[in-house]
Formats: sequence, C-alpha cells, structure tokens
Amino acid sequence: VQGCPIQWFPEEPEPEVSEGIATENACYPNNTYTDDVNTEDIPAVFDLVEASSSLNGETLSVVLKSSTFTEYLVEYLTPNVTDFLNGWDVFIDVDNNTLTGDSIGIEYRFSVAIRAGTEPQIGSVILAYDPVTDTYIRSGTVDVRFDTLNQTLNLSGNISGLSSNSRLVFLSRFKDFTTREITGDRICE
Repeated sequence: VQGCPIQWFPEEPEPEVSEGIATENACYPNNTYTDDVNTEDIPAVFDLVEASSSLNGETLSVVLKSSTFTEYLVEYLTPNVTDFLNGWDVFIDVDNNTLTGDSIGIEYRFSVAIRAGTEPQIGSVILAYDPVTDTYIRSGTVDVRFDTLNQTLNLSGNISGLSSNSRLVFLSRFKDFTTREITGDRICE
C-alpha cells in the first residue's frame, strides 16, 4: 500500500469538521422583533406584527402580537378543513448551530394548535427533535394565554440547555380555504 495517500502524511490526517454554523441575523431571547413584511393575504388573527421573548434560567416566555387576537377559538379555524391544525410555533435552536437538530438546526418547538370540533379547543406542547426517528416527539407542555386587551398570545415553557445565544423563529400557520395551501407569517430566520 505504498501508493496510498495516507502514507504521504507524516501524521494521520483528521477530517475537517466544522464546530457549527450559526444563522446570520438570528433572533435571540430577551429581545423584541417586528414584522416588516406585508401579509395582506393572511387573516388578521395569523398576521404577526411583533414577537418578543424573555429568558429566566431555562424558562422561555414568548409574546406574539397580532393585529387581532380573540378568545373565540372558532375565529382561528379554516372552514371545512379538518386535516390540518391552524396555530403558532416557536422554533428553538438551542445551540444556534444549523448542523445539529433537524434540517434547519431546530432542536425544540413550542407548538400551539386549534382543534376543530363542535367546540374548538386549544392544544399546546413542547416538541423535541429526535434524530434517530427524524421526527419530533412530545417533551413537555407550553402554558398558553390569550390577552385580547393587548392583542397577544403568551407562551411559556422550560427547555434544557436554553441560553441567551439560542436562536428563535416565530411563526403562525393555517390552511387556506380556497387554495388549500398551508401558509402563515414568520418573524426571524
């Protein structure tokens, strides 16, 4: 094996593996971000205008501000759509490294959904990415409160390893009645 390239090096080469890739212009806990994108095709209840967060230890509190939030859950449903849960998400990249977590670096999600039915219900969960199954699994609960006076949705939950350097992405999601496409609003990358 004299012609093998490994023999050409006096020392055994080591692979060059990046320690991580942080997202440029990421959003972090303990800040407020506004949405500058015009979203006239999104219903007002899913149009995010501001997102803010605070971190106390490993407890993240998020406030999503909309042009219209209401306590009437039926307002968040799409007529005749039963195969999709409209709602909101906060994507959390604990280590701000796109090489870990799911395909965009997310390890956890706060997920809030409105379930259709004769009396719509709100559901919330903390989901953790499982690289073995390449899916998200339940790992905790998110406290949820609508504040119609201030037009906000308030979320709070505990995530291990969360820090002021963790990346956050704030989203709303709904299925459009006419196009049947899933769309929504987003603050941060």
